[in-house]
Amino acid sequence: MSYSRPETTLKTFAVLRVMGDLLDPAEITNILKRSPTAAHGKDEKYYMGEKSGLVQGRTGVWMLSTDKIIKSDDFNDHLSAILAVLVLDHVESMLQEHTRPWLLRWFHPISLSGFLLVTGRLARLKALMETKGLRADLRCIWFGTSSAKPPVIPPWVEALFAAIPITIEKNFDTESAAALSA
Repeated sequence: MSYSRPETTLKTFAVLRVMGDLLDPAEITNILKRSPTAAHGKDEKYYMGEKSGLVQGRTGVWMLSTDKIIKSDDFNDHLSAILAVLVLDHVESMLQEHTRPWLLRWFHPISLSGFLLVTGRLARLKALMETKGLRADLRCIWFGTSSAKPPVIPPWVEALFAAIPITIEKNFDTESAAALSA
């Protein structure tokens, strides 16, 4: 579990991305049963924002960010939401709930390691990634007060993601560290 406390967290969210030249965003949506927050295929034009306007994708991307979905300052809620998308069938109702820290406690590392990698969504995602040469990452964002302790991702979660493989990128920072680097 995370050692950070919601009352010392200023901002937190997680972003799951699947990328590759042969990526068809609809295939990822079909496997995960969840619409992305953003997606496009290679060479497809998509809206990047007011300043950039329409741009052409250099590679395909399917992305799900918890930033606007999960209304919580607890990093565990955001990590649990991504885990839920990867492994649970009734994700929509779970994502609407207030808190999800039970998910990290509910999953047992041993039951996840073998079972989920040979059955279900993770197996289908892993197979598609291998077949089409796709890569995936989980970007974990956390910013806390100067006295806050950053969250800790449980080792079994890191091992599960490494087995797919989904690279975990941690961007954990505090006010004091940010001030020092400025």
